[in-house]
Formats: sequence, C-alpha cells, structure tokens
Amino acid sequence: MPHQNSSVGFTYNKDLFSETVTFYPLERAKEIHIALEKKRLGGK
Repeated sequence: MPHQNSSVGFTYNKDLFSETVTFYPLERAKEIHIALEKKRLGGK
C-alpha cells in the first residue's frame, strides 16, 4: 500500500474523527446527564 495515499486517507479520517469526537460527545453528555438526573430524582 503506498504510504502517500494512506497518509492522505488517514489525515482525512483523522479530521472526520476529530469532529465526531469533539461534537458528538457534547450532545451525548447532555443526554446522559439529563437521563442520570431523571434517574436520580426518580429514584428518591
């Protein structure tokens, strides 16, 4: 496999991965936090 092609693909995937990693968990974290709060309040 040529190194040049794989590094270009890696850079692209890395950028895509970084976006997914930075943006997705923020929304997920809110959902998880809300779910935990409901569970905690509902458990009392």
